[in-house]
Amino acid sequence: MPELKILDLSFNQRLSSLPNSISKLVKLTTLLLESTSLEKVPSLSGLGSLKKLNLRGTKIKEVPEGLGTLKNLKCLFLCGLEGYYGSSGSRGLRGYYGSRGYYLEIDEIADEVLSNLSKLQELIVNKSRIKLKGDVVGRLKKLEVFHGCFPTVNEMRIFLKCQPNRLSDYFINVGRREYLLLFHHFQKMLPLRYKKVVVFTETSIVGENMLFPSIQILGVEACDDIRSLNDFSTINDATDLRECWINSCKGMECIFPSWINNPVVQTVEYLDLQNLHKLDGLFEANIIVKSSPPPGTFSSLKVVWIFSCKNLKKLFPSWKLVEYLQSLERIEVLECEEMEEIIGSDPEEEGEEGEYIIKKLILPKLKELKLWKLPTLKSICSRKAVMVCDSLESFRISNCNHLRRIPFHLPPCLSLNESDWVFEVELIAMSPPQPCTFSSLKEIKIQKCRRAKKLFSSWKFLEYLQSLEKIDVSDCEEMEEIIGSDPEEEEGGDIIKKLILPKLKELELWNLPALKSIYSRRAVLVCDFLESITILNCKGLRRIPLYLPLVDNAQPSPPPSLKRIRVIPQEWWESLEWDHPNAKDVLRPMVRFGL
Repeated sequence: MPELKILDLSFNQRLSSLPNSISKLVKLTTLLLESTSLEKVPSLSGLGSLKKLNLRGTKIKEVPEGLGTLKNLKCLFLCGLEGYYGSSGSRGLRGYYGSRGYYLEIDEIADEVLSNLSKLQELIVNKSRIKLKGDVVGRLKKLEVFHGCFPTVNEMRIFLKCQPNRLSDYFINVGRREYLLLFHHFQKMLPLRYKKVVVFTETSIVGENMLFPSIQILGVEACDDIRSLNDFSTINDATDLRECWINSCKGMECIFPSWINNPVVQTVEYLDLQNLHKLDGLFEANIIVKSSPPPGTFSSLKVVWIFSCKNLKKLFPSWKLVEYLQSLERIEVLECEEMEEIIGSDPEEEGEEGEYIIKKLILPKLKELKLWKLPTLKSICSRKAVMVCDSLESFRISNCNHLRRIPFHLPPCLSLNESDWVFEVELIAMSPPQPCTFSSLKEIKIQKCRRAKKLFSSWKFLEYLQSLEKIDVSDCEEMEEIIGSDPEEEEGGDIIKKLILPKLKELELWNLPALKSIYSRRAVLVCDFLESITILNCKGLRRIPLYLPLVDNAQPSPPPSLKRIRVIPQEWWESLEWDHPNAKDVLRPMVRFGL
């Protein structure tokens, strides 16, 4: 045992104490005690060879005796369990702020203890109550990785002067609380994508330099004196800033005062803006009037997530920005009471009523569009523009009662003369679609669009939705048809059309009191991979146009993957009309009345 160099007792929840004899392991270089039930560690003064000490997620309440004597220590992990990520371990965020159990119950590390650890390369003391001093940490000249908290902006400034951009990995919290801002990450259990993070919480940030030029993620929460990111005096030196997380800053009026000579608008990939009740735009209003966005503006932007910004009326102030949004993959706008447009229009380009579409807004990588609880939203973009989104996989719209148009562009078939086709909530078709349109779309979810009468105006639209897996329509009071029919196809009595949705797994129709049909009475849906049908409170619906092939005995056969049909009320099910007299009996074993 005296020759032992590595002792790993990590993740042993039954381990509550260590023998004092551990101090006799004079050749020990690595001591790993992560996620144990230790409340106290024996003196470490005899472990002069120790290079790595990991006490992450233990129950100790004081700094181990003799820590300051470990002159060869290079890595010290003195942190809580959740929210940790480091260069030598897992980077997953697995918890959320608020539970005492996630924090190490240590209040401080004496200045002289840290000062003696001059060989430290990695210091992880986040998720604890330890508040550090900038000059003490700054004197650790070999430090490469640092995760910890400074109680004030002044301590952060002192640290920056002592450590001018030497760190390769840092997560620094400045202020009174520790990164509540990352709750969105916690919710979705996402890993942080970058290693250079500074988060300010409940502190004043206006003033001198407080940022490393190398910063990649900037978080600001409950800092009420900030009006824009330009209040960080060196923000324009942050040429590698990738993510901005801003939450509950009462004075925030805009994010970027200007798009001119602003490197951040060219590098930022992720914008997360929450509870900014004074925010009226991403940019100052006058910059939009005076100039056009320079090339590269938002060229790296992948995700925009906006929640409860009550004064915000437009997300992107001009469609001139869209030509640079070539990397954008996801837009989510939720609970913004004054939001009127997602992409702003220019008055001079609106033209006269009845003119043709004049602008195509191409978003080649957009996969997801979610609009939720936007009571004043009137349009996604100008009525004279359409969006080309060939990578779109999912769009969800809920509680947007004034939205009249979903302006997805569908190129015309060569045999027709019309120039464009627009899929609208009103569903006015200017021409049919062609192959490859929405070929990636997997999910359609429409909720509480009370004026919508049809989901798709023509079966020709669905012909190209070969990746579609789920259709979910609920609480649309005027919805009459899911898939519109052509009048000339309704004449006669025989089935004339089979529409194949090869990957459709789920069909959900909830609370559609005006719904009369899913599809034409002379057509059927072929859905060989359909697993679930849910139809609740659609009493006007008379027919489910599901294709049931006939087997050898001339009896209909359900799709082989179909597992359940949920129905309310039961008397509605009993009154349904079927193309084959035995169809109801064949499907009955799968039917459940109720949720």
